[in-house]
This record gives sequence, structure tokens and C-alpha cells, in this order.
Amino acid sequence: MIVEVSKTSAMENQAWVALETGQCESLDSLVFEQPDQTYRLYRFLTELEDILAAVPDDYERIRAIAPLVQKLLVSSYWLQMEYHKPSEQGWAVNFLYREHQFPLTVQW
Repeated sequence: MIVEVSKTSAMENQAWVALETGQCESLDSLVFEQPDQTYRLYRFLTELEDILAAVPDDYERIRAIAPLVQKLLVSSYWLQMEYHKPSEQGWAVNFLYREHQFPLTVQW
């Protein structure tokens, strides 16, 4: 599954999930709230680990994780200052967090 948050002149931020069937489904029914305080990367990683341990279904995991990603992106000023010029393919990847023998890598 791939989650994409897109913004065009015709629409505000929208989150989509690409299903294994090739269909795209909107995650707009999820509630994305502005955090009251800074949402830190360590808190995101802890909550992400908790979701992965508690929710076995990948689709439901995506639905649970998407609001956390939105909260992290909105709250973290340092993410908004990062910019990497896209490659010839049209995209760029930045590693936010890597740890030896930690099962997750966070890419932006």
C-alpha cells in the first residue's frame, strides 16, 4: 500500500491509499487535527510501533497511521524547511530516522 498526500489548486490536502487492486481510496474521512503542542519524532515512532504491534491488518494500520503522519508533517517545522531537489525520475527521498536492528525506517 502506498499513501499519498497531494495538494492541487483545485483541492486542499487529500490523503489517498493505493490498494493492491490498483484502485485508489480516499482517506479524507479520517480526522486530521492540528496538534496542541509540537509532535516530536520520538513520539511518532513510539505510537507507530504501538500500532504495528496492535493492529494486524495492513489497511487498518494505514488508516491508524495516516493521522499521525499528518500531525508530524504539520507540527514539525524542521521537516518543512527540508527540501531535496527531485531526481530525474521526479522524486527524492530523505531518511529521517534509521537505527541498527530497528525494524522501521522513516523516509520523507
